[in-house]
Amino acid sequence: MSFGLKSFRSHGRITFIALAQNGFWAFKYIPKVSPEGEGFRPIARTRTKNAVTESADQKPATQFVYERRVHFAETDMAGIVHFSNYYRYMEEAEHAYFRSLGLSIMHTDESGVVIGWPRVSSQCQYIGPAFYGDTLQIHVDLERMGYKSLSWRMSIYSGDRKLSQGRMKTACCFCYPDHRLESIVIPEHYSSKLEESPHLERK
Repeated sequence: MSFGLKSFRSHGRITFIALAQNGFWAFKYIPKVSPEGEGFRPIARTRTKNAVTESADQKPATQFVYERRVHFAETDMAGIVHFSNYYRYMEEAEHAYFRSLGLSIMHTDESGVVIGWPRVSSQCQYIGPAFYGDTLQIHVDLERMGYKSLSWRMSIYSGDRKLSQGRMKTACCFCYPDHRLESIVIPEHYSSKLEESPHLERK
């Protein structure tokens, strides 16, 4: 069996493609490795105009960006980030947003009951691929703050390339030791620091 072979460069990577006579394609991706090596970069927390710092008395952020590097284990056999990881990235960014306001995604109230934010719904539209070594910027916007829930928009970029657009809705709940969940009004501890993003267009 003979193979035709060609190569091309895409996003700083050389990709070799072998084509068998039976029409089977085999892919080999050679990643462009950063001098910094594999792993995560420190997160970047930014406001639209001013930098956001992680402090307990931080004013509500109107724009937030979480930055991280794609790990090799997050890619699939095609050499691109597996689709399921985008939900993980959005959750990481959500947690980082809470931390930037001096909050925690899990909080124990004065009665000893844990308050958490389980998902009600989530969705993600995939626009372009991400590759090993890419630096991602996850833009976080609080679209709506209801009495008991938060609605989020998450836009993931690599530089000027938009990779995905996602949404999540989370409910504020008591999380009991027997695994029961009870939705509650968002405590003032959270609502006083969270703020809807003013620049979003709302339907």
